[in-house]
Amino acid sequence: MARRSDDGGTEPPGRRERKKERTRRELVDAAVRLFAERGFEETTVEDISNAADVSPRTFFRYFRTKEEVLFSDHPRTVEVLKRTLEERPEDERILRSVAAGMAAVARTFEEDPEAYLTRVRLDIQSPTVAASALHIQQDWARVIARFVAARLGVDPRRDLRPGLVSGAAVAAFRAAVTRWASGRGSEDAAALVDEAFQLLGSGLGLPGSGPGTGGTGTR
Repeated sequence: MARRSDDGGTEPPGRRERKKERTRRELVDAAVRLFAERGFEETTVEDISNAADVSPRTFFRYFRTKEEVLFSDHPRTVEVLKRTLEERPEDERILRSVAAGMAAVARTFEEDPEAYLTRVRLDIQSPTVAASALHIQQDWARVIARFVAARLGVDPRRDLRPGLVSGAAVAAFRAAVTRWASGRGSEDAAALVDEAFQLLGSGLGLPGSGPGTGGTGTR
């Protein structure tokens, strides 16, 4: 008889992988729910494990920390950003390409908006979550900086533009997502990201700025 265990035991590979993915999803769902109800610091790994009906030992087979379970989609968002940038036309304006990449990341919010709304709230409330969010944003910024440097054919260690574009892109994304969260997800997150980049490309609509300052090329 096949052994039943958290790591799949002797079960067929297909069934074992489905069980692992189901357990992982249950841990993420339980964590997000408890973080929203109790707060990040107040929720323990044991709380999450109990809510998902697994042991803490099983939790650590899937995630190293509470931060990792909250940002479980991070590797995927990095890949979404990379892939989108790689697929943009070479003659497209750089800022327009970067806007498309960040909008693609924002579209992943549609898959589980409540989880993302919880994350944004915790980013504001918890220094620990804010530090993890900053780490993720730095990963996005590195992807963008490499893309910009390659498009310009420059060394990002000597040219300011890749770093400036990547930093501004992450700031634009944060501003858009903060507004999205303040409206409880009632607006389109990707459209808000595009709007933020439109403002960025037009000089933010500040006095003394205008069409001559450039744009994302969306209109």
